[in-house]
Amino acid sequence: MLNAYLSSSDKLTLSRTQIHFKYLFIILALCFFIYIVHLVPASPHWKLNNEFKNILIPGIRIAIASGVSFIISEFANSYLMAKMKMSSKGKSLIKRIFVSCSCSFLLDIILFLTLAFYGTMPNEMLLTLIYVAYIKKVID
Repeated sequence: MLNAYLSSSDKLTLSRTQIHFKYLFIILALCFFIYIVHLVPASPHWKLNNEFKNILIPGIRIAIASGVSFIISEFANSYLMAKMKMSSKGKSLIKRIFVSCSCSFLLDIILFLTLAFYGTMPNEMLLTLIYVAYIKKVID
């Protein structure tokens, strides 16, 4: 339904939607397998089990944050591009690309960093990280 709405104004094809769902499936499969590894008991001779879990389990949060921020920011980029195309009657492509990409970059960075790292560092540091990451992404 959403694909049909967007494809009427921005030529969003089903293959792009399929790519997003495949990406989401891969992220969910990764999280599932990390959880399975977490449940399997370690060998009694291995002394680094706590360290292993301290490194592995936060990967689930980062993977989910990556998938959620990617899908939402891609949708926002497509939506903004379609709305701006309709309002400008297909003119000023460079302006549409710049504005929609800048907004989707900001949304992607805010969502990813907040979902992945909120509560693991002070809020001031997280805001600084968001600001620096956005500036770097826009410059590159």
